[in-house]
Amino acid sequence: MTDLMESEPIGLQFGLISGAELNGPFMLLRTRERASLAINPFPTDSTPNAQSGVAMITSAEDAVMTHQRIAEATWRDAIKGQAAAKQMRALLAPKG
Repeated sequence: MTDLMESEPIGLQFGLISGAELNGPFMLLRTRERASLAINPFPTDSTPNAQSGVAMITSAEDAVMTHQRIAEATWRDAIKGQAAAKQMRALLAPKG
């Protein structure tokens, strides 16, 4: 993971969020004609039957634009490249 952070291959970018984590996962899906927003309230490591929630897919412009701004701001403030790799290595280094 740290090697990918340092090399920053085209089409694949990783960063570390330095502030609070987003309160819910979402994905912006784009085609040439339109953008859609997909929201899934269930963490990927949980069983859906253990909780209740509503997943959603929408092309509503206000929802897509709001989440686009959130994604852009989060990416702008994320630690990227060599600085992210250095911090990740420090976090994963054995304590002792």
